Amino acid sequence: SFGDRAGRLWLAYGFTELQSQGDAAYDAAEIRESFGAGARVGPRYFSTGELMDGERIYYGMAHSLPNSKALQMELARAQALDYDNVKTYVRLPHELQYEAMKFAHDKLGVWAASHYGLPGTLYGMDGMTHVSATSRWGYSYTRSLGNVTYDDIRRLFVAGNEFIISTPFAAAALYAEDPAILDDSRIATLNTPWQQHVMIAARDQAIHAGVAATGVGPTGGGVVGLQREEETLLAILHAGGTVVLGTDSPLPGLAIVNHLGLRAEVKYGFQPWEALQTATILAAKAFGYDKDLGSVEPGKLADLVFVAGQPLKDIKDVAKVQRLMVDGRVYTIPELIAPFAGK
Repeated sequence: SFGDRAGRLWLAYGFTELQSQGDAAYDAAEIRESFGAGARVGPRYFSTGELMDGERIYYGMAHSLPNSKALQMELARAQALDYDNVKTYVRLPHELQYEAMKFAHDKLGVWAASHYGLPGTLYGMDGMTHVSATSRWGYSYTRSLGNVTYDDIRRLFVAGNEFIISTPFAAAALYAEDPAILDDSRIATLNTPWQQHVMIAARDQAIHAGVAATGVGPTGGGVVGLQREEETLLAILHAGGTVVLGTDSPLPGLAIVNHLGLRAEVKYGFQPWEALQTATILAAKAFGYDKDLGSVEPGKLADLVFVAGQPLKDIKDVAKVQRLMVDGRVYTIPELIAPFAGK
């Protein structure tokens, strides 16, 4: 639905690489190839295909794989389309999740992530998306009804060497601390009208809730849950685990929600440099791209972001993108938004 807007929007907010966790396989291949060839403007793009699920599915970008034969057909397509990773979803039986992981490692040479922690953490899955989200295996849920992830679960991610992708749904509460973020010409021009409408409604709701600088407002739960989630992520990081910044991008908020996620990390305990690493070198290492990406070093690919201000002192400054470079090609903000200005 975004057409040529989405790639430009990600770039305008400083994201030079994206890693998809689930999409229609042929759409994902088209995005990756068109961005890579320069036929469309967008970041360096790594992709998988449909979510690999069990007997029933919820999202259209998932495939029902009730047995090993069906899974092997899906994995053969993953090999043919050169997936960059494999993603298993919430109903895939555990023995099939293990089979998918082994294929990803041994045949594709890529990493595999799941939507829930156990038992994948114990038998070698590389990562998990969300601190906790939709799950169909009750014991695999990683936090309590009070949004608390207890220490025994936190330690599993470190012991199992499994990275966790943070998708802070409640970070929209931080719109209240910077309402003008949605008035910026980048989002106002490149966002679709319907997404902008939904995001403004979320901003207005956050302002109405009266979220104070302490992070506790009259509605309580969402912001308290955000704080507890960030505390979990920080505990995993400081115990030697790996935390990667992400987003559930079918939800409104491309790029903006990621910046709110960085702000949430710092608000609830991360140092600015630690937060920035969740979107740079930690992600590159987790996904196996750190030989070429994730830091500024001789011999690495020229993907750079130039911002105004000092993000190491004020994390909000990382959103003040002036220009950026992808594989040595420089983009300016006026250049990115020009095709949609006035529309």
